[in-house]
Amino acid sequence: MVAYSPFNGNANDESDNGYDRTLNGSAFTSDRFENPNADCSIDGINDYVNFGNIPISANNFKASFWF
Repeated sequence: MVAYSPFNGNANDESDNGYDRTLNGSAFTSDRFENPNADCSIDGINDYVNFGNIPISANNFKASFWF
């Protein structure tokens, strides 16, 4: 695993590789199970999460998102 960000109140990479995320206009909120600060709210206009320069290729990328 190159990077792991569970969004548990911050956008830090917990894989010890240092690929922390940056929130731009987005904010933490409760997830679908009502766990506080466990999800990220994005307005769909100009909010985003910057994933930075993670060394990945199209053949080894996996992401999980709930909408």
